[in-house]
Amino acid sequence: MKDKLKGLGMGLDLLLKASEGGGRQNPDPVRQNFEQAREWFNQALGKDEDGNYLEAYYFYRRVADLSPSNDVEERRLLSQALNNIAIILYENGQNKAALAQLEKALAVDSDNQVARDNLAMLIQEV
Repeated sequence: MKDKLKGLGMGLDLLLKASEGGGRQNPDPVRQNFEQAREWFNQALGKDEDGNYLEAYYFYRRVADLSPSNDVEERRLLSQALNNIAIILYENGQNKAALAQLEKALAVDSDNQVARDNLAMLIQEV
Protein backbone atom coordinates (compact mmCIF):
# COMPACT_ATOMS: atom_id res chain seq x y z
CA MET A 1 0.00 0.00 0.00
CA LYS A 2 2.84 2.37 0.84
CA ASP A 3 4.33 1.92 -2.67
CA LYS A 4 1.04 2.86 -4.24
CA LEU A 5 0.78 5.99 -2.13
CA LYS A 6 4.31 6.99 -3.05
CA GLY A 7 3.42 6.74 -6.75
CA LEU A 8 0.26 8.74 -6.18
CA GLY A 9 2.24 11.44 -4.40
CA MET A 10 4.59 11.78 -7.38
CA GLY A 11 1.63 12.45 -9.63
CA LEU A 12 0.30 15.01 -7.20
CA ASP A 13 3.70 16.73 -7.08
CA LEU A 14 3.71 17.07 -10.86
CA LEU A 15 0.20 18.49 -10.80
CA LEU A 16 1.06 21.01 -8.09
CA LYS A 17 4.21 22.13 -9.92
CA ALA A 18 2.23 22.62 -13.12
CA SER A 19 -0.36 24.75 -11.32
CA GLU A 20 2.34 26.92 -9.70
CA GLY A 21 3.10 28.62 -12.98
CA GLY A 22 4.58 25.95 -15.17
CA GLY A 23 1.19 25.21 -16.72
CA ARG A 24 -0.55 26.94 -19.61
CA GLN A 25 -2.34 30.19 -19.03
CA ASN A 26 -6.06 30.30 -19.71
CA PRO A 27 -6.57 31.91 -23.11
CA ASP A 28 -8.50 35.17 -23.34
CA PRO A 29 -12.05 34.23 -24.45
CA VAL A 30 -12.51 37.53 -26.32
CA ARG A 31 -9.31 36.92 -28.26
CA GLN A 32 -10.39 33.33 -28.97
CA ASN A 33 -13.71 34.65 -30.30
CA PHE A 34 -11.87 37.04 -32.60
CA GLU A 35 -9.54 34.33 -33.89
CA GLN A 36 -12.55 32.10 -34.59
CA ALA A 37 -14.31 34.98 -36.35
CA ARG A 38 -11.23 35.66 -38.47
CA GLU A 39 -11.10 31.97 -39.43
CA TRP A 40 -14.77 32.00 -40.44
CA PHE A 41 -14.25 35.22 -42.40
CA ASN A 42 -11.33 33.70 -44.30
CA GLN A 43 -13.40 30.59 -45.05
CA ALA A 44 -16.18 32.85 -46.32
CA LEU A 45 -13.77 34.71 -48.58
CA GLY A 46 -12.55 31.42 -50.03
CA LYS A 47 -16.09 30.25 -50.68
CA ASP A 48 -16.95 33.63 -52.20
CA GLU A 49 -13.96 33.45 -54.55
CA ASP A 50 -15.00 29.94 -55.61
CA GLY A 51 -18.51 31.14 -56.41
CA ASN A 52 -20.10 29.26 -53.50
CA TYR A 53 -22.20 32.19 -52.34
CA LEU A 54 -24.50 30.24 -50.06
CA GLU A 55 -21.57 28.76 -48.17
CA ALA A 56 -19.87 32.16 -48.07
CA TYR A 57 -23.08 33.68 -46.69
CA TYR A 58 -23.15 31.02 -43.97
CA PHE A 59 -19.62 31.84 -42.76
CA TYR A 60 -20.14 35.62 -43.00
CA ARG A 61 -23.34 35.15 -40.99
CA ARG A 62 -21.41 33.27 -38.28
CA VAL A 63 -19.06 36.22 -37.97
CA ALA A 64 -21.96 38.68 -37.97
CA ASP A 65 -23.76 36.78 -35.22
CA LEU A 66 -20.93 37.46 -32.76
CA SER A 67 -21.35 40.41 -30.44
CA PRO A 68 -18.90 43.18 -31.22
CA SER A 69 -16.38 44.09 -28.57
CA ASN A 70 -14.61 47.41 -28.18
CA ASP A 71 -11.62 46.07 -30.13
CA VAL A 72 -11.20 48.11 -33.32
CA GLU A 73 -9.83 45.21 -35.34
CA GLU A 74 -12.72 42.97 -34.33
CA ARG A 75 -15.29 45.66 -35.18
CA ARG A 76 -13.72 46.13 -38.62
CA LEU A 77 -13.92 42.41 -39.31
CA LEU A 78 -17.56 42.31 -38.24
CA SER A 79 -18.35 45.34 -40.39
CA GLN A 80 -16.65 43.75 -43.41
CA ALA A 81 -18.65 40.56 -42.90
CA LEU A 82 -21.89 42.57 -42.77
CA ASN A 83 -20.90 44.43 -45.93
CA ASN A 84 -20.19 41.15 -47.72
CA ILE A 85 -23.52 39.73 -46.56
CA ALA A 86 -25.17 42.81 -48.04
CA ILE A 87 -23.46 42.24 -51.39
CA ILE A 88 -24.65 38.62 -51.52
CA LEU A 89 -28.18 39.70 -50.61
CA TYR A 90 -28.11 42.48 -53.22
CA GLU A 91 -26.90 40.12 -55.92
CA ASN A 92 -29.85 37.87 -55.10
CA GLY A 93 -32.47 40.62 -55.35
CA GLN A 94 -32.82 41.26 -51.62
CA ASN A 95 -32.21 45.01 -51.72
CA LYS A 96 -34.01 45.94 -48.49
CA ALA A 97 -32.24 43.21 -46.53
CA ALA A 98 -28.92 44.33 -48.05
CA LEU A 99 -29.65 47.89 -47.01
CA ALA A 100 -30.25 46.76 -43.42
CA GLN A 101 -26.93 44.87 -43.35
CA LEU A 102 -25.05 47.90 -44.64
CA GLU A 103 -26.62 50.06 -41.95
CA LYS A 104 -25.50 47.52 -39.35
CA ALA A 105 -22.00 47.48 -40.87
CA LEU A 106 -21.75 51.24 -40.45
CA ALA A 107 -23.17 51.11 -36.93
CA VAL A 108 -20.38 48.71 -35.98
CA ASP A 109 -17.62 50.59 -37.83
CA SER A 110 -18.50 54.05 -39.10
CA ASP A 111 -15.11 54.22 -40.86
CA ASN A 112 -15.99 51.39 -43.28
CA GLN A 113 -15.83 53.41 -46.51
CA VAL A 114 -16.72 50.42 -48.70
CA ALA A 115 -19.96 49.90 -46.77
CA ARG A 116 -20.65 53.64 -46.93
CA ASP A 117 -20.19 53.65 -50.72
CA ASN A 118 -22.35 50.54 -51.12
CA LEU A 119 -25.05 52.09 -48.96
CA ALA A 120 -25.08 55.29 -51.04
CA MET A 121 -25.35 53.24 -54.24
CA LEU A 122 -28.11 51.03 -52.85
CA ILE A 123 -30.17 53.94 -51.51
CA GLN A 124 -30.42 55.24 -55.05
CA GLU A 125 -31.91 51.93 -56.18
CA VAL A 126 -34.38 51.36 -53.36
